Amino acid sequence: MSHLLEEKTAKVYIVESATVRGQIVESLKKVGFTETLGFPNIKDALKAMEVETPGWIICNILPDDEVNGFHLLRLCVAHKAFKNTRVSFIVDESEESYLLPAFELGLFSYLMKPFNKDSFDKWVKRLTAAAKEYGEKDSLVSADLLRQMLKKEERYGSWLDFEKKLTSLHPGMPQVLLNTAMPLYKVGERAKAYQLLDQIKILDKKMHKEADSIKELFVNEDKENGIEDGLGQSSVGAVEGVIKQLGIKSCIVVDSDKTQLDLMKNLLGELGIEEVRLYETGEPLLDEVSELNPDLIFMEWQLAVIPGPILIQRLREKNINAPIVIASSVLNDNDAAFVKEFGVSAVIKKPVEQQELLEKLVWAVQENKYPRDYSSTDYKFRLAVDANDVGQARAMGKKMLSYEGLSEENVKRVEATLAYLDGNYEEAKNLAVQALRCRNDNIFTLSILGKIFLKLKNTESALFCFEKAQLLSPLNISRLCQLAELNVDLGKGEEAKEIVSSASELDESSEKVQETTAKVALATGDNDLAKETMGKLQSFTNVVSFLNNKAVAYAQNNEIAESLKLYQNAIDSLPEDQIDVKATIKYNLAMAHVRAHEYQEAEQILRLALALGEVKLKNKINNLLAKTESAIKNGKQLRFAEAKDSAPPQNIEAEEEVVVEENMESEITIQPGELCCYMIYMDEQNKKSEQIKKLMTRMPHFVFRQVIQKNSRFAS
Repeated sequence: MSHLLEEKTAKVYIVESATVRGQIVESLKKVGFTETLGFPNIKDALKAMEVETPGWIICNILPDDEVNGFHLLRLCVAHKAFKNTRVSFIVDESEESYLLPAFELGLFSYLMKPFNKDSFDKWVKRLTAAAKEYGEKDSLVSADLLRQMLKKEERYGSWLDFEKKLTSLHPGMPQVLLNTAMPLYKVGERAKAYQLLDQIKILDKKMHKEADSIKELFVNEDKENGIEDGLGQSSVGAVEGVIKQLGIKSCIVVDSDKTQLDLMKNLLGELGIEEVRLYETGEPLLDEVSELNPDLIFMEWQLAVIPGPILIQRLREKNINAPIVIASSVLNDNDAAFVKEFGVSAVIKKPVEQQELLEKLVWAVQENKYPRDYSSTDYKFRLAVDANDVGQARAMGKKMLSYEGLSEENVKRVEATLAYLDGNYEEAKNLAVQALRCRNDNIFTLSILGKIFLKLKNTESALFCFEKAQLLSPLNISRLCQLAELNVDLGKGEEAKEIVSSASELDESSEKVQETTAKVALATGDNDLAKETMGKLQSFTNVVSFLNNKAVAYAQNNEIAESLKLYQNAIDSLPEDQIDVKATIKYNLAMAHVRAHEYQEAEQILRLALALGEVKLKNKINNLLAKTESAIKNGKQLRFAEAKDSAPPQNIEAEEEVVVEENMESEITIQPGELCCYMIYMDEQNKKSEQIKKLMTRMPHFVFRQVIQKNSRFAS
C-alpha cells in the first residue's frame, strides 16, 4: 500500500456523507489520486468490491449498520483478492474504543473527527511521508499509530508484546528497537530499557540524540521515584545485546594463519556470537556453506589454494549474500573496484581490535538488512537487477534517487537501469550515455550499458562496454566468461580462447569457467578440449542453451552447414552416460535438418535419438518423426508457424457475468507483517466489549464475481 500511496495509483473508495465525500474526493484528486469512487454506505462499497479490487478504502466504522467497517477488515483478512487493500477508519471520540480491535484485524490508519480540508490534506501527507520512510513495510506505518493509542491508554504490557513481535520481524532495526524502550521501562524492566538505549546508540550513531532524550526521561522519573542505582550512567552487556538484536548467531572466519583464526574466534565469542566456524582455506567452506547459511563472513584477502577475490565470487555464485568483512593488511586502492562490485561490506586492517570489529560488524549486518548507505543500497539494487527481481530493483532504485547530493552521473545511471527494466532500451541507452559523459570510468554504468546494447542486438558496442569495465575490475571472472561468449558471437574465436584462458588462470575449477571453456571449444571446433571439459561439468543446461542459440543464429543467417556442424560437435563431445542431453541435442539437430528440408537426414537422427533408450523427450521426438515420415511419403514440405505475441480477444460481442462462490477462509494465508499489524498485535480479550467481539467474528455476506468474455476461447 505504501507504494500505491507514493505513486498515487490506488483506486480509492470513500464511504461518507455526500458533502464530506465530495470534499475528500476533491482533496485526494489534488494530491494525485485520480481514481476515486464515493459510496453512501459500506454495503454499496462491498457490492463494488465483488467485481474490482480497490487499493485504499476510507470509511466510517458504522458499527450499528448491517454492513460495517469491521466487515471490510474481515474481508481483507479472508480473501486473497484484497490482500493488498488497505482500510482507514474515520472516527469520532466516542468510537476510539473500536480502534485497537481494528488494528488487530489489519487496520491501516485512522482519521479523527472533526476534520476539514487542511487537516485531511495534512493527514494524507503524513501517511505518504511515513510510507516513503518505511518503504513497502505498511506494518511500520500502522505501528506508529497503534503505539500512540497503546501509550495513551497506558496498555504497557500489550505495547511491549507488540514491539517484541515487531522486532522479531525487523531484527536490529534501530527505530523499532527505540520504540521498545518505553514499554520496557513502564512494565518495570528498567535495566533492560537502559541497556536497550545503549545498544541503539551502538547500532546507529545517528540516533544518539533520540536515545539520550528517552534516557533522560527515564532518569528524571527514577529521581521522582527515589531511585538512584546508576543505570542512567552506564549499563552492562550492551555489546552482547546488540549482537542478539541483530540476530547474528553464526559467523565464518577464513584465514590461513591459525593464530589469527584463534584470535578472531575469541573476539567474536566475547561479542556474544554463538557459533564461530573456522577455515584455513576456502575449499571445505565451499562444500559446506550452503548448509551453514552464515549470518556473517570474515576472511583474509590473501588465502592459500583459493585467493580471497576468487572465494568471494564463488560464494556469490552460490547465492551466499551474507555480509562479508575482509580483515587484511595488504588490501590496497587497486582492489577497491572489485570490493565495491561484489558488495564487500567492510575492510578492517590487521591487527584487529575489538572496538573496530564491533563497529564494522554492526555496520555490515545493519546495512545488509536495512540498507541506508548509498553503496549498500546500490549493491542491493544491482543484485536485484541481475536476478531480474523487478519489484525489488525498482524499490532500491527509487531509494537511491532519494539520496540528497546524488551526482548527475549516478542519477542518469539509475534512471537508465529503470528504463532498461521497463524494456525502454533506446531511452535507457540515451540515459546511460549521458551518465558516461559525466564520468566515463563508472564500472556500473558501463555494465548496464553493455546489457542495453545486447538487448538492442549491438554486440560490438556491448563488447566494448564490458571490456572497459573489465579493465577497471580485472578479477571479475563472470564478466570474462561473458566477454569470451560475445567474441564467439562475433566470430572472433581466437580472442575468445585467449579470454577463457585468462579466466581459467584465475580459477580453473570454477563451474562457470568450465562451462565457458566448453562453449568456446564447441564453437571453435576444438572437440578434444570440449570433450575433456564437458566430462567435468555437473550440469549441461547452460552449454546446451548456448549451443542451441548459436546454432539457430547460424541457421537464420543461412549458415546451415555451420549450424549442423555445431550440433554434431556437441554430440561427439558429450560423455556417454548423458543420454537425455544427447537426445535433446539430436532433436535440435533434426529440427535444423527439417528447416533445411533435409527430411531423410532428420529421420535418421531422430531414430538414433530413440535408440539411446528411455529419454525425457521421447514424445516430442516421436511427434517430429511422424511428421518427417509423412513429409517424405507425401513429398510435401513441413511448415512451422512463426511465434507471435499474444493479443487480447478481438470482436467481443458482449460481456456475461458469472458468479463464482468461493471459500474465502481457505483462499489466503497472511504472514505477519503482510497486512499492517494483523498477526503482530493481539488486543487483550478482556478489554473487549461483547459488541466488539461480535463485530470481530462476523463474516460479511460476500460473493466474488468474475467478468468473463463471451466467445473467448476460455468460455464453455
